[in-house]
Amino acid sequence: LSEEQKKHAATVIGAVLGPGNPLDAWGTGDYTKSLAHGLDVIELAQQETMDGYVLGKALAEALWFATSRQKKFPLLIVRPVGIYGPRDTFAEDANVIPALMMKARDAKKELQVWGNGRQEREWNHVSDACAALILLAKRGETGGIYNIGTGTWRRNLAVVKGILKRLGKPESLIRHVTDRAGHDRRYAVRATRIRALGWRPRV
Repeated sequence: LSEEQKKHAATVIGAVLGPGNPLDAWGTGDYTKSLAHGLDVIELAQQETMDGYVLGKALAEALWFATSRQKKFPLLIVRPVGIYGPRDTFAEDANVIPALMMKARDAKKELQVWGNGRQEREWNHVSDACAALILLAKRGETGGIYNIGTGTWRRNLAVVKGILKRLGKPESLIRHVTDRAGHDRRYAVRATRIRALGWRPRV
């Protein structure tokens, strides 16, 4: 296996085994509803290639639904877009935005951008994401799937440049690297279902 394939395999294993502990923990106690984080993009079968991250999310979602039916506990799936904000893990191996911030702050390492950086992503502020989860815990339909998205997209390269500008760092820190196979050009979700419950992003 190539190094890239090994990373994808590890991602798949982590995404599938990750729900194992909370799923195994379900016993005979009282509970009202469980919210599980589902996949980020859809229609995987139509793609010629896909990365391990996306595949892992899809498999994890299937596992949650299967276990919900087997152990008979109420479940709904949430599919939030990228989340950012306070109290994230600020480290170079953390989520993309805090990782880029740490690298840009130290100005010791290049900020790598996949391909041309034109991939588009949506971002949810953590306060909006939490508000959505609280709302769904109260009013979400059991067995339902809810996308949590803003409807606003940013190109990866624009995000990197924005971080550098805010920190007063030069764009010369950016280095474009070979894009990974199966890298999705755009993550986009239709959030009409949760918006029908009154949720709107505020940040």
